[in-house]
Amino acid sequence: MSIQYRIDPTPARPTLTSLEAFCLAIIRGRKGRERAIGQRDLAEHLGTSERHARLVVTRLANIHAYPVCSSYDSRHGGYFWPRTEAELDKAIEQLDGHALSILRRRQALKRTLRQMRTRAEQPMLEAQG
Repeated sequence: MSIQYRIDPTPARPTLTSLEAFCLAIIRGRKGRERAIGQRDLAEHLGTSERHARLVVTRLANIHAYPVCSSYDSRHGGYFWPRTEAELDKAIEQLDGHALSILRRRQALKRTLRQMRTRAEQPMLEAQG
């Protein structure tokens, strides 16, 4: 007897809160990078702080797996719903660059911490010698 497994290509998503659903509706209405909504405007629509709006968007993308894209473009910056595969690729490329930048900063801070610890240990080692 063989066991067969069925893989659901559309995984179940947790239920959206009313705020998440409203945010999703706003972003879905912003199809294409040139129609992106800025964080400040999104927060105003949602009636929340910019920080809370960013957390809602993060949940939509990371928890609920919606393809919410963002752009750092000075003219069309903000969140948007991708129209094309190319827009999705561009958003992924931008996130990759941001992630690498964060990792470089992390490495620089770790290097500084190691240097500080080494300097702090030097006087103790010299005093013991």
